[in-house]
Amino acid sequence: MAEAATLKQAVGTPSSPLFTASMASTGEVAAGPTALVFDGTISAVNFGFSPPIASTTGAVVFAETSVMSFSKMDGASGGADVRTSVYDVEALEAEVDMANLPWADYRGLQAVPLLTGDGDQTWTDVAVSASTKSFSGRQLAAMLSSWAQGRQEQLRTSGVPNNIVMMISDAGTLKCPSCSLSASPLPTLTVDYYEICRVVTVANGQVSVSPVTGRTQAAVGDSLVVTCSAGYTLTGSVDGVILCTDTGSYDPPLTGIACEAARPPASPPPPPPPTFVGPVRPPPEVAPVVEPTPPGTEFADVTFFLEPSTSPLGGGVEMTMRKVPDGAAYCDPTKYEIDVYIFAPGAQPVLLRDIEDPARGGEKPGIVFISPASNETGYVAIDIVRRAKGTEQIIDVHVLPSLLNYVDHDCILPGYVFFDGSCKPCVDIEGAYCPGGARMWPLDGYWAASEDGRPTKCRVASSCPGAVGSAGVPPQQTVTGKRRTATCQARYTGTFCAQCAAGYSMDNGVCRSCGGATASYVETALAGVGLVAVIVLLALSQVLLSRSKFALVLFTLLCLQNTVFAVRLGFQAIDDGEVPSWLPTAVRMSTLILFDLEALRHGCAVPPMSYPSLYMASLCIGALVPLAAVVLRYTCLRSRKVAPSRASTRSEQGVRERASTLGESMASPSSIFINGEFISGLGSSSSSDIASGLELGYPESGSGSSIGAHSLVVEEQQENHGGAGLTHLDLAALDSTMRDVVSSWESVVGAVFASLIAVFLPITARTAQGLMCVRAGDGELRLAADLSVVCFDGTHGVMAVVLVPMAAFFCLGLPLWSTVVVVRTIRRRQVARALRSRRRGCGSE
Repeated sequence: MAEAATLKQAVGTPSSPLFTASMASTGEVAAGPTALVFDGTISAVNFGFSPPIASTTGAVVFAETSVMSFSKMDGASGGADVRTSVYDVEALEAEVDMANLPWADYRGLQAVPLLTGDGDQTWTDVAVSASTKSFSGRQLAAMLSSWAQGRQEQLRTSGVPNNIVMMISDAGTLKCPSCSLSASPLPTLTVDYYEICRVVTVANGQVSVSPVTGRTQAAVGDSLVVTCSAGYTLTGSVDGVILCTDTGSYDPPLTGIACEAARPPASPPPPPPPTFVGPVRPPPEVAPVVEPTPPGTEFADVTFFLEPSTSPLGGGVEMTMRKVPDGAAYCDPTKYEIDVYIFAPGAQPVLLRDIEDPARGGEKPGIVFISPASNETGYVAIDIVRRAKGTEQIIDVHVLPSLLNYVDHDCILPGYVFFDGSCKPCVDIEGAYCPGGARMWPLDGYWAASEDGRPTKCRVASSCPGAVGSAGVPPQQTVTGKRRTATCQARYTGTFCAQCAAGYSMDNGVCRSCGGATASYVETALAGVGLVAVIVLLALSQVLLSRSKFALVLFTLLCLQNTVFAVRLGFQAIDDGEVPSWLPTAVRMSTLILFDLEALRHGCAVPPMSYPSLYMASLCIGALVPLAAVVLRYTCLRSRKVAPSRASTRSEQGVRERASTLGESMASPSSIFINGEFISGLGSSSSSDIASGLELGYPESGSGSSIGAHSLVVEEQQENHGGAGLTHLDLAALDSTMRDVVSSWESVVGAVFASLIAVFLPITARTAQGLMCVRAGDGELRLAADLSVVCFDGTHGVMAVVLVPMAAFFCLGLPLWSTVVVVRTIRRRQVARALRSRRRGCGSE
């Protein structure tokens, strides 16, 4: 047996510090850390290989000499327990730096799925080192081999960059919180690997195990030896030696290799049931032979479904594997032969072959087999090899390392799920379809990070298509064979589909198209101008209009706000394509009267905003409304003070004359009620003057009668000189400076009060959203308005310092304050009516 396999090497390193990141316990992701700390922090390193890891056969196996190196490891002498895993991401996602999505998303390093099985390793008692710190051996080789599964085309395409993104964190023991791996200079990943051919099996014979792969699968340049069982003769090779070539095929071809019976042909005995002993082995690497593909047999986005997908350790479960789409064409028994290899732990692969024929009455064409027994729980690899009928010509090969799961319980039937340590009916898990075992697939309107997690209801149901093929989105699989559950409609992205994809803006949770770049900028500019115009017009109306007219304006504004708010909620369930193109724009522009920043279409002409940023910006806009009103009111009052009109001067003189008349009539034993106090000495003439001069509320803006609203301060002084009583009216309260102060204060208070009423609905709605939290499928308490935000943690924890006081003092306090003002106004009007009645009564006498 020739041993001429060529060991290849590739070196990967982050392209820049931005291809490293750390995520603190708060969930915030920071790119470019100088150290990867083991205090609960999750870190990621994106190793880019150039030249890339490549194989002409489309499959590789990694050697244990591969090494991941860091410049040093600091910390306590006891060392740390380190967990390393490989992110299960597509090539395009892997080539993005970690200052961008999906990595930079809130808890992004935790939300991106990881490979399971051998793709996740734990290193115990990793000692600190002042020099190079390395990770190597069987564990690293197994992780790399897990990454290579299902990437045949990527490996076969020469010159295409490939990246391996590693997750590095504490293993959960927190043995050394002070320990850290240095990320400056940047770490390196040196991989040693072999190109390999497919697994070889021969009926009635045995195949030698390659020392390189540990399976009946040779590396390029290496050979395997085929021997036949007793009573059978080898054909197709003189000495039984077959060489793996760089085309991925063996020489001599496998089509001619066979063990034929020396006697007249007889049915071979059935193979004995497999026994599975020995250590757990990594999932196999199976590569297709590069042969011409018959026309019309190409399939894109191949997905295989196994039902049930879980087997007990004893096996014996009938399973059906189906392909989506084009299952009938793929399994056509008149054209193809399909081999299914199950790589149970510690044993040679079990070959199963039995295509379900539609003529036999099967519901759907598929591959039917009985699961073999296993002595290990966990996922096992399934290889599907499709050949042209009657030949050894391989059409395609699919490697599914995580499609079949062995468990030590009997909760394997569809409609049930093994969750929280017990078997539960699937109806108890909201939004889930249960194919058996511990897997849960989200239904339409739900989202899950992986099939192992409980689904979460999305804020906008149409954003989450689920993972069962509904909502026009076919089911998808990861490269390992697991169901891809973190799927979003085309307009949405991120965890829980809570963000908008590029080219879309957020509108009350719905992602709507930005349209053309020019139109987007023009619409955003118009919305900005419109928002400023609404604020200025509201402030001007308080200054230029009388109280009664401004009250009508404010009432109209509140009615329109409630109407727009209700229309916008109803519009949330409508897609752009279901309504005329102008309607979404009209609804969005109408939200300007709600002082809503989403009218600016953040994510189009302006950068996207998270909910915490949107809330704080909304508070700033809400503060601008009363500020603009106060500034205009103050400017108006200052201009009146500098250049008083003749009418106001005459009015002031009139008040002084009326006050003098009032002072002369104070000898009467009658009583009046002015500014909340009873004052003795009211004559009939004075009561008329006071009743006519008493006004409720704030002064009429822009009117010469505003002085009549000032309170008369009566200071009664009793001097007894020989039994005679004298009453003096102190007119100092009518001093011009005091009257200006009172008038200014009343104007400012009125402006602020009216402005707060105008922004009450939008600010209260945003505050309620900021405090409304729901329990998500991952067990976290999350913000219902933005499920990517964990409540009272990270940025939301800081925002809660503002949210709680706003809810208490503004959302609840303003209605209470308004109630008090209304009650006091009613009482004052009752007093005014009583004074007028008393005046008329005195006049009749």
